[in-house]
Amino acid sequence: MEDLFGARLDAVSYQDVETLVGNPEAAEAEDLDYKRAHYGSDDKGKEELAKDVAALANHRGGVLVIGMAETKGVPSRVFDVDLMNSFTPTASRRRA
Repeated sequence: MEDLFGARLDAVSYQDVETLVGNPEAAEAEDLDYKRAHYGSDDKGKEELAKDVAALANHRGGVLVIGMAETKGVPSRVFDVDLMNSFTPTASRRRA
């Protein structure tokens, strides 16, 4: 991914991610997976996230891009995804 952007991943902007749309060089691979929406905060969503992260980690590492649709593996559309508090435990939400 850093090769595609020409920058470190922590310096990538939303506009940089948009440039992946339609780029066959950015197709999903063993070390790259796109998810259109974020995982749910319920147990099933957490389990799905854990499975996807474990699959990447058990192979050779990789990048999970949340908020990107794909068609035949090629990025096709960027979606705004609000990840704030997605996995915040209920107990800490009550501590306001």
